[in-house]
Amino acid sequence: MYTFGPVAFLVGLVSSVVTALVGLLSPLAGAAAPALSVVVLTLLVRTALVPVGWSQVRAEFTRRRLAPRLADLRRTYGDRPQRLREETMRLYRDEGTSPLAGCLPALLQAPVFLAVYGLFLSPEVHGEPNTLLAGTVFGVPLGERLMAAAGDPVAVALFAGLGLALGVVAWLQRRTTPPAPVEPETEAAETMQRVTGVLPFLVVVAVPVVPLAAVVYLVTTTTWTLVERVVLRRVLATRQPST
Repeated sequence: MYTFGPVAFLVGLVSSVVTALVGLLSPLAGAAAPALSVVVLTLLVRTALVPVGWSQVRAEFTRRRLAPRLADLRRTYGDRPQRLREETMRLYRDEGTSPLAGCLPALLQAPVFLAVYGLFLSPEVHGEPNTLLAGTVFGVPLGERLMAAAGDPVAVALFAGLGLALGVVAWLQRRTTPPAPVEPETEAAETMQRVTGVLPFLVVVAVPVVPLAAVVYLVTTTTWTLVERVVLRRVLATRQPST
């Protein structure tokens, strides 16, 4: 996948940015510069994508605001699917939104994350060794994987600590995410609630199989997501009209 032309170009672009960051950070961070560059790169990318997060949280508020009216439509037109679709779309049009609000911005950020993540998985970039993966954290190379370093107690402890951090962030995401505005009496709604509760923890499953650089990235980006959503929800809540 990461050798495909456009993707390889993006990975190479990200690699150039990381190389520049390592050069800037080396005088201050020394041997920790490669690992720190992963954190800084992630923060730069997530800062650039704040408008995407804003769009997603705003769509979340819109769905929550419209949920009671959508439930009324389902009760009124539940036995007439065509009419239900028409009335639902009319409601969204009247509110100046759509059922897919927030989805398109999320899709637009996919190539960015693909390129960033691809850099951490690629041993070579444009035919040259990926020097980022030679950097270390407590002596553990950023290209190391837990499954290949099971005999190294330092590596095991490092991966375990980062995995624990991911688990804590996932738990906090679950605690701070408002429940989805759905009707609890439906089987589909119950399934959605269960899936939504599990999703934040799926990222922890990646820890044993991806390079250390990717784990550092995951910890940084999931922590950013947690803080960003809490802040944006509070900002949007203050802008909601009082009822």
